[in-house]
Amino acid sequence: MSPTEEATILAKNILDDLEINDLPISKILMKTTRLARLMNDSEAQLWLMCLRTGYPDDFDPKLLRKYKKYYLKTWTITENVHNTTIVFTLPVLEFFINNHTWEKHFASILDDAEGTVAVMKLSHNLIRRYEEEKMLIHNYVTEVFLSLSIGEIVENIFQDSRATVDLFVQENCSTETKQKLLAIDERLKENSPESYSQALLSCRRILESIADSIFPAQEKQFTSSNGRQRDVNQNNYINRILAFIEQNSKHKTNSSLISSNLEHMAARLDALNNESQKGVHDEVTKEEARLTIIQMYLIIAEIARIKRNIPKS
Repeated sequence: MSPTEEATILAKNILDDLEINDLPISKILMKTTRLARLMNDSEAQLWLMCLRTGYPDDFDPKLLRKYKKYYLKTWTITENVHNTTIVFTLPVLEFFINNHTWEKHFASILDDAEGTVAVMKLSHNLIRRYEEEKMLIHNYVTEVFLSLSIGEIVENIFQDSRATVDLFVQENCSTETKQKLLAIDERLKENSPESYSQALLSCRRILESIADSIFPAQEKQFTSSNGRQRDVNQNNYINRILAFIEQNSKHKTNSSLISSNLEHMAARLDALNNESQKGVHDEVTKEEARLTIIQMYLIIAEIARIKRNIPKS
């Protein structure tokens, strides 16, 4: 089981604990801390630790970064008789709410809590603060669960597209192209700008091979439906892919969207290729490489779908 899968299951279990089960808040905090650790979320771990132990007097909420919105200064009450301070961490709040013997105790030792009304007010404040902090935990876990669930949906979509692309390349492209497709993952794992550039150059060569397969080079220009003429010779691999899409796609809007994405991606790949031929290596980040590769897979998957729907003669 991957950390992402484990985190998704754990987040769902915590939501069940908060909404359905009667689990002590201390155990919920420990499980939520584990969730934050699986997410590599150090700020959330700090926030959850402070819920368990209390915020230091000199604590800077900015340390929580995006979880600053969850910050509630720890509530304390000083007992005048024994000169001790009660720190109302979340587990302590739960203890006092579930243990009603404190009401008589507080009524006898707190000057400002004498009488039934004062004790009822204090009880109300304890419950409100407890539910407020418990709801913050619920909000955090819900955000994580939704993020993981959406990520899983996106990952499934990409994996489906990747399987489609792998089959398409296997059936329509050369062995060299298949090897380049496999090599892309290896380049990303090398974690260097040069390897990322090599991965993107491989993307360009894969697209060139696909163009050769679906729309072989022609000396005669291709005339699109709007009258625009495109060179479709050997060097103009993007124009050949665009010509194939226009000839065979049944959905004009979808065709236009694919074409726009393809032209945008190709401009970056061609610029990178030109720099490479000059002996200059443009610095490529891992994020840019990953995004371009995903974009390439989705475009090729759509090309595969279009080709699959062409009536066989």
